[in-house]
Amino acid sequence: MKKIKFSKLNGQGNDFVIIDDTSSSINFSKDQIAKMCHRNFG
Repeated sequence: MKKIKFSKLNGQGNDFVIIDDTSSSINFSKDQIAKMCHRNFG
């Protein structure tokens, strides 16, 4: 499994996952994105 640097942030009731993919080498499925964005378990 590939390691990916990321940041999880929140502000004004919104949650954010920040990933720098300027090289366009990361491909996530919709299911993977939904799991990462889960407020309590991602």
